[in-house]
Amino acid sequence: MKCVRCGTDNIYSAAYCIACKTPLRFRRRSERYRKRKNVLTATIVIVWLGCFTFFFKDIFFPESPYFRTENSERAEDKRQKDAGREKLFAELHILQTAERASLGKTGDTHGQEKGGNVDNFPVKMAEEGFEVVSGTLKILDSWSREVARIRVALLDDGWLAIPARACLGGTTWSFLSDSGDRAYVQGGSWQEGTVVGVWQVNQALGTDKSVGLAIWDRNMPLAWLSIESDNDLGDVHLSSFQHEGDFTIATLPSRINEVGIFVQGVDIVGWSFGQWLMGAYLWNPGGKYDEAQQQNITVADFYNMTFANGREERFSIALASLNETDLVNSIALFLEGFQHQPKLSASDTPYYLLPDEIIKQLRSLIKKAIASGSEKQVIELFDSDTLKLIADIDLFLDIVEPIARVYGDEAAIAAIEESGSFIVQGLGVNVPELNEFHLSFYQNWLQTLVTNNSIEEGGSVYATAMRYYGNDPYLHILATELELLKGNWREAERLLFQRNYPSKLLDRYELLARQISDLKGQEGDIVVRFQPGSTRIPLSSFLNGFRRQEFLVDTGASMVTIPSSTVAALGLEIISGGHYEQRKVSTAGGVIMASEVIIDSIEIGGWVESEVKALVLDIPDQPGLGLLGLNYLSRFKVDLRSEEGVLSLTPQ
Repeated sequence: MKCVRCGTDNIYSAAYCIACKTPLRFRRRSERYRKRKNVLTATIVIVWLGCFTFFFKDIFFPESPYFRTENSERAEDKRQKDAGREKLFAELHILQTAERASLGKTGDTHGQEKGGNVDNFPVKMAEEGFEVVSGTLKILDSWSREVARIRVALLDDGWLAIPARACLGGTTWSFLSDSGDRAYVQGGSWQEGTVVGVWQVNQALGTDKSVGLAIWDRNMPLAWLSIESDNDLGDVHLSSFQHEGDFTIATLPSRINEVGIFVQGVDIVGWSFGQWLMGAYLWNPGGKYDEAQQQNITVADFYNMTFANGREERFSIALASLNETDLVNSIALFLEGFQHQPKLSASDTPYYLLPDEIIKQLRSLIKKAIASGSEKQVIELFDSDTLKLIADIDLFLDIVEPIARVYGDEAAIAAIEESGSFIVQGLGVNVPELNEFHLSFYQNWLQTLVTNNSIEEGGSVYATAMRYYGNDPYLHILATELELLKGNWREAERLLFQRNYPSKLLDRYELLARQISDLKGQEGDIVVRFQPGSTRIPLSSFLNGFRRQEFLVDTGASMVTIPSSTVAALGLEIISGGHYEQRKVSTAGGVIMASEVIIDSIEIGGWVESEVKALVLDIPDQPGLGLLGLNYLSRFKVDLRSEEGVLSLTPQ
């Protein structure tokens, strides 16, 4: 290795020059990078040459005459297919006999009247110049939505065959030929209940060499030509023949699965309709050729017979009228559709008009309407009959929660037990999510009644809920609280300790257990529980052994008061004579005169007090409420603990 400074040659592995001691690492490093530069330069040159060759390949490498491009191969394949089709026509075309020529297309192609003369010469169809006018028929509804699209072949007089199910719901039938000509179908020949009709366009699109329609001849060779692709079949053999209307229907060979035509000679004698309709439909009007090609129905008549005023039409109207700014009205239009009977079978109904698809639309609209603040308006649309008619459990689940929010838990429970159970029975399966809603609504409803001290109604609701959910611990907790409201600590204790409780209910369980323990220590006392810290102390009693009466404990009232309705129900008589007949009573509204009665018995918490005087007084805004005054309370030792919400009355 040569030293850069002094030019002395050194061994390759030396680190310093043996003459001038200059470090030699710089020389070794430059040699290493020189190799890298050479590789990079070579790479750039190769890439540049590759790009140059690619862009100028047509100049440097012209196409060999011995090889064809992909496009030329396709063109050759097309020529071969066309030649094959011409050969097929030539093999299958049979001259009509002189007898058939004299009859025209009036129908006797079986040769029965003329001795069965079918041994005629094949003639090339291409030489005759006949052509098949094919194109696409597009069916549109009243709102220009595409109902169906199907390939069809047009006969020389403008007739074409269409499966009835492809035309359902369409008001405009537009034919566009492969050459770009357009015509419209306005009428045709179709009998109600048949699956295929022949229809006629409003103008001629073919030439005098367009193929015509002839009655199928069982004795003549039969060919099939696809009008969807280049597939052709010669000498087709059909089986399982049956007659329907103007057609003989046969089973297709497995190879025929497209829309196509059956040909004898230069005439069309039948059709296949691919996935629209299985089978071969061969033209065979039974000697009524001229009548069969007479229009007996218009497109408008067909629409009215098969689609108008049915559920499917109402759904179409709802879809066309869909308005994101008026969601409630859009929902109402769909629901109106469910009120109508369907006119189409499920297999003939366009998929977007099937009930399942409409229900998807409905659920989406319902969620949007509720989110936009129209919850009540939406719920008002869904009565029980409508929910049963739709009979979709997912939609019902979407509705039942808003029902609870708008009309309360009781209304939601009623909807589940009527409409929901009907839907579930139809499904034949259990729906856990619906059961969860059902239970939660019962829990919420009973909790509200307990909070409001509605003991009697609470007991009724609890009894109903237990028929469905007898083992629910939360319901048992609420039932315990109801019994405590009644003052029946024994039954409360029995209910509380017959169940195990989840952790989320343990605090309530322990609180109730303490309350029951307090009551057990206060045996013989009347214990009234109320909202801690409240100044209102409500309690329930029975007057004269049968009349339930709600009271408020009022230590500021000198006497018990009862409303006039209770006096009438008990049949009490006003005390007469002396100054007791009428008494002055001071109320918030001023001094009034009140009559005096005697109550035979007042029962509170199992304790009965007899011969209690009371004033007849209707409290403003609370006409059914009475006051428990001092002339009753003075019979007991009163212990009021407002912070705990407990009033104890110990008999003296």
